[in-house]
Amino acid sequence: MRVLALLTSVALLLPGYAAAQVRFPTATPDQIRPTGLGTGYRVEQYPWEEYTERAAFGVVGEVYFVGEPITYRLEVGNLGPGATALLLPTTDPQQLFRIQIDGPRRAVTIPVAFASPVKTRNGTSTGVSWNREMPLEPGEILEVVVSIPSVDLEPGPYRFEIRINGTDGEQRPVRGLIRFSFELRPRSAEYQREILSREATRRFLKDDFAGARQAAAELLRVHPNSVSAYSILSLVADHEGKKKDAAAYRAKVADILRAGRDPLAGRSRRGGIVD
Repeated sequence: MRVLALLTSVALLLPGYAAAQVRFPTATPDQIRPTGLGTGYRVEQYPWEEYTERAAFGVVGEVYFVGEPITYRLEVGNLGPGATALLLPTTDPQQLFRIQIDGPRRAVTIPVAFASPVKTRNGTSTGVSWNREMPLEPGEILEVVVSIPSVDLEPGPYRFEIRINGTDGEQRPVRGLIRFSFELRPRSAEYQREILSREATRRFLKDDFAGARQAAAELLRVHPNSVSAYSILSLVADHEGKKKDAAAYRAKVADILRAGRDPLAGRSRRGGIVD
């Protein structure tokens, strides 16, 4: 719950930050009734675009930079009114998901990694192990974070399609195809403001307040009127009990926004779809 509170605080103070939402496929009651299971995803730990433009070719999704962590939370939810189970052919996560990837040069192979799954119900999450049978109560969601290494990837657009190899308790295949896209950009001076803004946000969310202050200070050196930097500094000051400093930073944010001295603030847009 503390992480959720931090995300909410950041979302309120940073124009370019928004908490990701679960995206399940749209389905009629008749479509849901045969299996009761639906797939979806959330973007994991992503501060969105604050100081960058969406690419001209119109990738629907997020913008990352080479070396940044790329993580998505894949989900299987029991959408039906009764209990069921996710039945799996194996407990090896590398064989549980069928992944198709299109990159800048079309189909590519990327070694993705899967974290241990968790079950979430009514806002409470519990770690579990992969089993051939995963019971799911109504409204319960099985979640697993997939990590995509970006260090060796070629910059450009990427599109992922993921299916889960599993059935419900009545041996019907899990319905739904997860689709998400992102753009990978090179690290360069052109994007330094964005990279530093994200670094400050990530360090703050990890309670690395000294690191967050340092990244915010570096951001102010390259962009003196950064709403993002002063917003992070205000959050850090709040958590360190420095109320006067926090108020001064928030006043600075208000002054910059009022005068329009950070023309890029609030320009970001969110993305991500599930069919």
